[in-house]
Amino acid sequence: MEKIIVCERVYKVYPGRVDAVAVSNVSLEVKKGELVTITGSNGSGKSTLLKCIAGILETTSGRIIVNGKLLGSLKEQELAQYKNRTIGFIFQQDGLVDFLSVRENIAIPLLIANAENIDEKVEEMTTKLGISHLLDEKVSSLSGGEKKKVEIAVGLIMDADIILADEPTAHLDKESSMEIIQIFKELKDKGKTILIVSHVPEILELGDR
Repeated sequence: MEKIIVCERVYKVYPGRVDAVAVSNVSLEVKKGELVTITGSNGSGKSTLLKCIAGILETTSGRIIVNGKLLGSLKEQELAQYKNRTIGFIFQQDGLVDFLSVRENIAIPLLIANAENIDEKVEEMTTKLGISHLLDEKVSSLSGGEKKKVEIAVGLIMDADIILADEPTAHLDKESSMEIIQIFKELKDKGKTILIVSHVPEILELGDR
């Protein structure tokens, strides 16, 4: 099976009086259509690694290759397109623009891609996640669980082939968590390549490894 994500001896170090090593010598391969889960203690670098694969953070050393392309070699426009179309990223937190409405936040990736039928796609996604009644609410007025569902909608709205999810059930109650788990099952069945950071046993059980 084709390798879709390859990390080779990846380091992410934040320099300072004492260097902070966030990711240390990580090598990882993810095959097309595979669902891989990552777990570990707080501060062990899980979120940082995910952001490096997403192209949000630059690695200090090592290589990350996605779809046969070396991320470190991508020009600015190519990297922007990669982040918009190749990767669907679900942030653990702080991925939303608080002063914009739910509708406006979810539409951002579609607007960047000059997509058609934006309102229709946004309404379809929010209906699936049970938040269509919040479309015109400002993100700043939402609860933690509602914000998490908007984060998920933003990450999935482009229907990217690779989904990177950082604690996708954080701040959700049991019922909502099970709904999100079902969505990931459906994405897996559709052949999406998925990498999930989580501590939740039901999420970890979804993984091929």
